[in-house]
Amino acid sequence: MDLLTWTTGLAVGALGFLVLALAIGPRAATWLAVVASCALAPVLLVGGSDAYHVGIAGPAPEVRTYTVVVLALGVGWALTGHRGSVPWQLLGFVAMVVALAWGTWPDSPTVQAGVLQLLVGVVAWYVGSAVGELGDRGRRALALVLLGVVLLQVLFAALQLAGLRPALLTPVDAAILGDRVNGTTNHPNTLGKMLFIVVLVCLLLVERGDRGVRRTAAATIVLAFVPLALAQGRANLVATVLAVATWALVLPARSHRSLRLNVLLGIGVGGVFAAGTLWSRFEEDPAGGVRGTLLENAYRQVHAAPFAGTGPNGYTAVVGPQTGSWIPVHNSFLLLVAEVGIPAAALFWWAVLRTWAAGWRARRLLDHRGAAGRVLVASAPGLLLIGMTGWGLLGTSIYALWMFMVGALGGLVRTPPAPTPPTPPTPQEPAHHELVGGPARA
Repeated sequence: MDLLTWTTGLAVGALGFLVLALAIGPRAATWLAVVASCALAPVLLVGGSDAYHVGIAGPAPEVRTYTVVVLALGVGWALTGHRGSVPWQLLGFVAMVVALAWGTWPDSPTVQAGVLQLLVGVVAWYVGSAVGELGDRGRRALALVLLGVVLLQVLFAALQLAGLRPALLTPVDAAILGDRVNGTTNHPNTLGKMLFIVVLVCLLLVERGDRGVRRTAAATIVLAFVPLALAQGRANLVATVLAVATWALVLPARSHRSLRLNVLLGIGVGGVFAAGTLWSRFEEDPAGGVRGTLLENAYRQVHAAPFAGTGPNGYTAVVGPQTGSWIPVHNSFLLLVAEVGIPAAALFWWAVLRTWAAGWRARRLLDHRGAAGRVLVASAPGLLLIGMTGWGLLGTSIYALWMFMVGALGGLVRTPPAPTPPTPPTPQEPAHHELVGGPARA
């Protein structure tokens, strides 16, 4: 891509964001820009390589649409004076990554791509934490965009079932995955994780929106289970069910009793629909494939380099020649430890746990803090399941989208409600004798 194309694209993007911000507000425009660039169009702009590599990033540094959007929004929100609420643990993680990249890790394109991937996610967290609560117009716009994202996945899933699979999968992946759908993403599991995050955001809208927003968000949640089931990702499907069920259980009892009952009934109906998919996947792969061997390889690598790791995105380059396995360990928590070392990984996951804990403490509140806290609590079981059964949580645009969402929810939990303006005193009515003829005489 030449300089003229780059400049034109940036100018058009900046103008479009400005128009959107004037129409629905900068906070909602930020949400829409991140969702669109991460979930709909994570298009490669600059860089990349055709070399074969499996990891949290490509074989060489890549600049994609979400990379530009997240970094530009990070600069923009910082210039407006919004400090955000990035935990100090995450800042420590950034410092360690920069220090290790400077003096310890291999100076290879693969590791450079991994460093860029991790740092863009931290910026996405900051952007999310700076956004704050949306207004009514912003919630309506976000609800409609999320509904559009899910409808597009349903459409692509239908086309793929009909045999019209777009060229988004590599031939090898297409042969392995068979009849699993991938929507507009590059893999069925990427599709599942994206829909899991969309459902979490919709849960927030169900609580904080008006009637139209609530209905749109609820319809989006229901529709999301169609491509989720067709993608046949066991962990993603179960994680989404766990998220919705947990959210329903932590809702305030008095004000949401009927909603809780409807959600749990809906989960039961959806479970019947998805039972066949889950059963067939368990029959095909009851033991989870080679996950046991991959775990053993990862433990050996952590023991060999406990403090510095292999470098982000460098796991397979180090472990592959030793074991003959060129696939990352299917555990996001362990993979980060193996790639950046125990101290840096501990800081990263500490920041996530700290945000979950803040959500737990706020879960009983009835304002925006409580709504965000309940979604954080609801996300925890599913994210633990997804993280323990795969490495994709740290890869592709899913990582940036997830970090943005966690940052946004954590920012809402820590933002006190706006002070209520004082009510003007009610003027006292004059006494009856003052109305008829002045004060009575002695």
